[in-house]
Amino acid sequence: MPGNSEQRDGWFLGPETPAPEPAPVGSRKDDTGAVKRQAARFRLYGYTADGTVVRELTVADPRVSIEWAVHVADKKAAWYEFRLALDIPDMAGKSVPRRNKGVTDRGRLVIDPGRKVLDAATSGTVPFTGGRFLDTLDVPLGSMHTDDEGRLVVLGGKGHSAAPFGEPPLSFGNNDGWCDDISDGPVTATLTLEGRAVPVEPAWVVVAPPNPPGSRPVRPPTRSRPRPSPAGPRAHHPPRHRPRRRLDRRRRRRRSLRPPVLAGTSSRPCTPACAPAKPSTPTWSETRRR
Repeated sequence: MPGNSEQRDGWFLGPETPAPEPAPVGSRKDDTGAVKRQAARFRLYGYTADGTVVRELTVADPRVSIEWAVHVADKKAAWYEFRLALDIPDMAGKSVPRRNKGVTDRGRLVIDPGRKVLDAATSGTVPFTGGRFLDTLDVPLGSMHTDDEGRLVVLGGKGHSAAPFGEPPLSFGNNDGWCDDISDGPVTATLTLEGRAVPVEPAWVVVAPPNPPGSRPVRPPTRSRPRPSPAGPRAHHPPRHRPRRRLDRRRRRRRSLRPPVLAGTSSRPCTPACAPAKPSTPTWSETRRR
């Protein structure tokens, strides 16, 4: 998460467990009122061949050596315009223009500081510097350091944006000639255990917008059956009913035309035709409406 705090401790660790307790109001800002950046912390865990967790691996163990590597980049200015996600069915057969289509050398639009490495046993900070926009503007994308146990801590950019040639902004995200310091990229590690190299699965770090204070992640409900595809049963669903308000109005009108019925009696004898029907198994469309 970006933030504009310039203080050395103007950052905090992001959630590391599902649905954490809300942070106290105001704790995400420094004493000047600037917003702190949210850091992502990465750990290494050892697993058995069947996927059972053994333990966390840190440099507190003298037999462990770790070298972290991060390669973030900002390629938005060379990508397509922000309209709709290109991997959803609504975009099938549709095209979206590229941003900055007048720039033929697309590599000049990519802010790429290159792959940065860090020994987990050191206490220094490695900045994500070296990336340039249009060969004119130096754009730092954040930094990385380690904690006391050698875990990796990654900080993204500060949410700055700029137009080196002064183009005016025309929309929230499709402004030619503009760039920012929001990035993402792979996180890898080289692990040595008792002098033997151990393969490590990579991860990915993403700099994302901040969440409102006190918010919790939303989890979708678990489905007991797969969602039908547009070409499957869903395409043959009956038309939806009219709005509930109109149905209620019609029901009230029908009730007003019925003759009054005494409590405990019926206006007609109950025959098999008017007896309550046995509940039937709901169809897929009825289950979805519930």
